Amino acid sequence: MRTKKLKISLTCKEIRQYAQNYNYPSKVTEDELSRQLKVAKKRGYMKRGDLRTVARWKWRGPHIVNLCNQNQIFEIKEISALSFSTRSDLVRIESLQKLKGVAWPMASVILHFAFENEYPILDQRAMRAVGGSTNYSFEKWMNYVSLCQKKAKRCGITMRELDKGLWVYGGQI
Repeated sequence: MRTKKLKISLTCKEIRQYAQNYNYPSKVTEDELSRQLKVAKKRGYMKRGDLRTVARWKWRGPHIVNLCNQNQIFEIKEISALSFSTRSDLVRIESLQKLKGVAWPMASVILHFAFENEYPILDQRAMRAVGGSTNYSFEKWMNYVSLCQKKAKRCGITMRELDKGLWVYGGQI
């Protein structure tokens, strides 16, 4: 089955304007999450606390955090070490999904903050903004990554700014 063509119809100016209106209510601040995942990437792997921080930032309620707590410490370390060290985008994102509580959206959050300016976040709002669905696959992921990298470069903005703009816009349509 062929993946639907994704498109960012917003102008660079519109993306910047939408990004300025970004407000994501979370129990964890974005700065805290970003700092923690940069430290984890530099260390070479994530700890259980890092995984819980991601879950608390991305999801409301305790369900996903509880699932994350079911992972063995060595599994979190080894799987995240593989994801952080490989050059394969396939291995990078799909390995993270072997952890309990981690599916496409949460894996994309980990990559977004660990690999600054390389990866967008998969989210239903962002998918709405680009004309996509939440039926995720590796092919769709790579199409979305490429689309976002090109648009961010063309607009002279960071992946984070683009991600915020798409999230806000997608919540309004």
